[in-house]
Amino acid sequence: MKRLIVCCDGTWQKLDSAYPTNVVKLAQAIKPLDKMGVQQVVYYDAGVGTGGGLDTLLGGGLGKGIDKNIEDAYLFLCLNYVSGDEIYLFGFSRGAYTV
Repeated sequence: MKRLIVCCDGTWQKLDSAYPTNVVKLAQAIKPLDKMGVQQVVYYDAGVGTGGGLDTLLGGGLGKGIDKNIEDAYLFLCLNYVSGDEIYLFGFSRGAYTV
């Protein structure tokens, strides 16, 4: 048994933002093994609108790219889930919708 932890950030939010969101802090705080030795695998996904240029406007204003974020998180679960694993989903803003 292991824990799969999906952390999806909000619009214009990413790992190296000047002011990290609680989703970033959570993703970075999770250790590979908990105190009982249970494996914890974290998936972090930056929010829409973080690609720069036109993506900043289209992703931020219209949510362009959210489908890809959903697909990527789902793919992570499909590739890593084994019967009996625990799944935890965390998100902020559009990231909450994503998870």
